[in-house]
Amino acid sequence: MVFLVADLDRSWEKDQLRCAPVSWFPRGHSLSTENLRNITEQVHTLCHREGIHIPCQSFDGQWHGIVTRNKNGQPLTVFQLQKDTWKETEQMKKADIVSLLRTMNKVVHNSSQIGPSGRIIELSNGNIRLPRFPVHLNSKRIVLDEVATAESITQATLADVIPESVKSANNLDDRVLALTSVEDQIEIEAFAVNVFDDEWENELDKCKDDLESVDIESHVEQESDLNQQLTSENKEIQCESNDNSSERKISQGMPSSVVQLSINDMNCLLAMFKTTKDCNKKGKWDNTSPEDLLLQFSSIDKLRLFLDVELCSVVRYLKKTKECKIKESSTKGKKLEELAALLNINFDKEMSGLVKRKKKPQQVKSLSELATQTIQKLPKLTLNVIHAELIWENRYDNWISKIRTVTVNGMKHDWFYKPDFSEIRNQYDVRCIDATHLLTRTRTKVCKGGIEGLTNESWLKVARSGKTLLTPAMIQEIIDPMSMSMAITHFSPEVENMMRSNGDTDSANLCHDIRSWWQADDTLELNLKKDKLCARA
Repeated sequence: MVFLVADLDRSWEKDQLRCAPVSWFPRGHSLSTENLRNITEQVHTLCHREGIHIPCQSFDGQWHGIVTRNKNGQPLTVFQLQKDTWKETEQMKKADIVSLLRTMNKVVHNSSQIGPSGRIIELSNGNIRLPRFPVHLNSKRIVLDEVATAESITQATLADVIPESVKSANNLDDRVLALTSVEDQIEIEAFAVNVFDDEWENELDKCKDDLESVDIESHVEQESDLNQQLTSENKEIQCESNDNSSERKISQGMPSSVVQLSINDMNCLLAMFKTTKDCNKKGKWDNTSPEDLLLQFSSIDKLRLFLDVELCSVVRYLKKTKECKIKESSTKGKKLEELAALLNINFDKEMSGLVKRKKKPQQVKSLSELATQTIQKLPKLTLNVIHAELIWENRYDNWISKIRTVTVNGMKHDWFYKPDFSEIRNQYDVRCIDATHLLTRTRTKVCKGGIEGLTNESWLKVARSGKTLLTPAMIQEIIDPMSMSMAITHFSPEVENMMRSNGDTDSANLCHDIRSWWQADDTLELNLKKDKLCARA
């Protein structure tokens, strides 16, 4: 392991001395990041005492932990802070997240505001707004670019588009307007257009007159049809009244018929019980005789011994043979009551034990309990996202609170990286990954097709054409992956121009951005244009 002190100008000429070793030691495989951090601090402090000012430290990618965290383990980049926040949320139990959400917004904070229409809007718990969980996170896997469905789109209503002046002038009810949805975009634009209030009133009056005229015409037509129907029915009733008057008098005085069951009926019922799977479980009716079955129809207490499925078979048999009108879908108590009346059996609800017990009134659960039950049904991944979004704002504010706001040309810039401050050297220690390592690793990543949205096919087309120094072996075999010359050739202007001629614009833009970043890393006194190129890269 060698520590080199170098200036900011990278030069490959042999006759110029640009760097010098200041410390070295044999390195073993057990060297940890924290041990290297302590060694680096000692070397940096000794250089500072000797008058060597080192504003920036550069490492290999293996020691990226020194770049992203300080000596106390606190994150130095926004990306590392996001990773720590997600890791903290991911390690929490589902019950702990639900308990945390339940404790929020317990104290009521009431406030009032005056809306655009002059109405007073009452607000409660307006201090903390919980994040909404996305629809696609309800499923077990995350679906990207989900197409919105009709249920997920909030439809506009007349209450949203009709001007307030029109509502007040015509005494329109907001509750009725809120129930009338406006689905078509053309209708929304027509309602929301800036028109005169007089035109609105005329249009509403016209609609009202049309509606009244339609109602009157339809009422007249319905009344005439009803008179014709009543006239024809009166004639038919008058003709049939003389013929059926005697029959109706006889039927009104006769009692309801009573069904008498015989042994043959019992044989049929036994056959139905034995052939019905749910009735003859464990051979219940295999050893029952028709005489024994007939005794079970003698009293209401014995009828109660039938199962509901068995009573359904009895009702089905009586409907086919005796033409009785008993519904199979009725409750067991209702079927027993109708069978008792049909068989002339004394039926008493209280004695038969069919009186329904009064159930204790169920207490209505609070809104908090209902919301908790809904939250508990969500997948843990969804709760992790909700909790991470909830705590992220506070985490970011604490992280950025000690950073001085930077304003360039009147514009404020957000910080992505916060350098660590050394109290011993009284300076900010900027740490970064070595640019040569980033360039060679980027070349390896591109050759393996690891860049999102891009493949190595664009570079293979250029290599097969033979018009540049790029060869297929340099891409497929990744010859000499740590070579700087190979990496520079991979993103050279000649390769970029060939890609643009082949129509591979995205790959050509990547070559241009990486080459601009590489040039900006060695250029002194960056102007505004080059600064933008460096930031984009």
